[in-house]
Amino acid sequence: MEADRADLIKNALVLLDSAVVGAEELKDDTLVARILVQRGALQQKVGFQDRALTDLLRALDLREQMEDEPGIAEALNSIGSVHHMQGDHEQALAYYTRSATRFEALGLQRELGKLKNNFGALYEDMGQPETALTYHRQSLAIWEELGEPGWMAVSFMHMGTCLGRTQRTDSALHYLQLSHRLVEAGDNAYMQCYVLLELGDLYLDLGRASDARRDCDRALRKASAFGALNHEKRACNCLYRANEALGRVADALAYHKRFVTLRDSVDGRETARQLMRIELGHRFAQQQLADSLANAAARMEAELRHLEQVARQREQRNLSLFAGLGVFVVAIGLWSRSRQLRRSRAAIQEEKDRSEELLLNILPAAVAEELKAKGEAEAKHLDQVTVLFTDFKGFTALSELVTPKELVRDLHECFSAFDAICARHGLEKIKTIGDAYMAAGGLPVPNATHALDVIRAALEMRDLIAESKSRKLAAGRPFFEVRIGIHTGPVVAGIVGVKKFQYDIWGDTVNTASRMESSGEVGQANISEATYALVKNEPGLMFTSRGKVQAKGKGEMEMYFVGRTGEVAQA
Repeated sequence: MEADRADLIKNALVLLDSAVVGAEELKDDTLVARILVQRGALQQKVGFQDRALTDLLRALDLREQMEDEPGIAEALNSIGSVHHMQGDHEQALAYYTRSATRFEALGLQRELGKLKNNFGALYEDMGQPETALTYHRQSLAIWEELGEPGWMAVSFMHMGTCLGRTQRTDSALHYLQLSHRLVEAGDNAYMQCYVLLELGDLYLDLGRASDARRDCDRALRKASAFGALNHEKRACNCLYRANEALGRVADALAYHKRFVTLRDSVDGRETARQLMRIELGHRFAQQQLADSLANAAARMEAELRHLEQVARQREQRNLSLFAGLGVFVVAIGLWSRSRQLRRSRAAIQEEKDRSEELLLNILPAAVAEELKAKGEAEAKHLDQVTVLFTDFKGFTALSELVTPKELVRDLHECFSAFDAICARHGLEKIKTIGDAYMAAGGLPVPNATHALDVIRAALEMRDLIAESKSRKLAAGRPFFEVRIGIHTGPVVAGIVGVKKFQYDIWGDTVNTASRMESSGEVGQANISEATYALVKNEPGLMFTSRGKVQAKGKGEMEMYFVGRTGEVAQA
C-alpha cells in the first residue's frame, strides 16, 4: 500500500510536469499558474520545500503580470506556508499579511478563513497560543457560517492544541476529539494523520502513553502511505517517547533512530539554505530586469524630449527667418528638417540597438530572432543537452564576515567571469539562483560537442575560483570555494513570462544536474554516467570513478570526477 501511494504521488508529479509544459505550449498563463500552485502544494506535502517555493514564486510572477488579485493572494498565502513549514516565521508572517490584505479587500470569506487558520498555526509555532486561539476562533466562525465541516475540523484541532499548551487539557481533549470525529467521517488522510498526532502529543502530556502509542502508530502508517515526511518525523518522535514511557526500550530506540534520520532530511540546513537562495534569486532576477528596462525607458524618454525641444527651437527660428529671407529660408528649412530627420533616425537606430542588446542579454540569439520574426517563440524538446550547476561553499559564512556591498561585488566578479567562460565555449547561461549558477550546452541550436564544451568550461570555472581563493588567502581575506555538477539528457526549453521574458529549461535532466552538484565535492567537477559516456575517450581529460553515490531524491547513481590529464586525482 505504501509503495502504491508513493508511486501515485510520483506519477501525479510527472503528470503535473507534463501539464505545465502543455499549458506553456498553449500560452495559457492562467492555466500555467494554476498548475504550478497545485504542483507546489503537492511538493510541499511530500517534503520538497525548495521545489514548492520555486513553483509558487513563478506562479506569483505570472499572476502579477495578469493582475489577477485573487490569484496573487492565493500564491502569497502558499509561499507563506512554505516559509512557515521551514520555521522562517518572519517571512511567513510577511507573506500571510500581504495575502490577508488582498483577501479582505476582495471580500473572499472562504479564503480568509483559510488564512486565519494559517495565522493561528504560525502564532502557535511562535509560542503565542493565546494570540493563536483568537485567530482560530475567527476562522471557526467563518467555517460555521459557510457550513464547512472539513475546515471546522481544522479549527477545532488547532484550538485543542492551543488549549493544551495553556494547560487547559480537558478542553483541549474535547476539541481534538471533536476534530477527530469530523475528519474520520471524510477522506482527507493528511488531516486524519495531523489530528492523530495532536492527540498523541496530548495523551503523552496527560501520561496516557498507551493511547499516545495507538494514535501515533495510526498516524505513522497514514503518513508513510502518502509520503508526508513531516508527519512521519512527528509520529516517530511520538512513538519513541510513548515506547520509552512504556518501558519498550528496543522499540523506543528504533523509532528514535528513524526520527533522527527524518529530521535531518526534512529540517536539514541545505533545505533552508536552498529556500533562501531561491527567494534571493527571484528577487534579484526581478530587480535586475526591472532596472534594465527602466534604464532603457528613461534613456528613450530623455532623448525624445531632447528631439522635441530641438524641433520646437528650429521651427521658431525658421519662422523668424522666413519673414526676412523668403525663398532662401525654404531651402534652409528643408535642409534643417532633413538634418533633423537624419538625427531622429540615428537616435531611433541607437535606441533600437540598445533594445536589441537588452533582448540578447535576456534570450539566446536564435530565440530572440524567432521572437522578433513571429512575435512568439515555441517551447522545444531537445533530445540531448548538457546542463551545468555551480554552487559556492562558504557563501553563507562569507555573508556574515563582509559587507553586503563587498559580497555582491565578489559575486558579480565571479558570475561575470563565468559569463565570459560560457561565451568562449558556446554555452548558454540559463540563470543565477542566489549564489548558484546554471548554464547549458547544446541549445537552443543542438550540436555534437555540448558535453565536451561544458566540461572545458567547468574546469575553467574551477580554476578561476581556485586562483581567487589563493589570492584571498595570501591577502588574509575570506573566500569561497566551488562545487560543480554536470549531467546530460533531454530537456524542454522555452520562454517563461509575457512582460518579463526569461529563457529556461525543464525536465529531470535539470534536477539530476543539480544533484550532481550537491553530491560532489569542493574544487571538483562531478559528472554523471550519461555525460561520462560521451567524453570518456576525449584526449586531454582524465576521470576518477566514484562508484555509486547516493543522490537526494534519485537513489544511487554512478558518478565521476573529471579533470585534465596530468592533474593530481582526488578521491
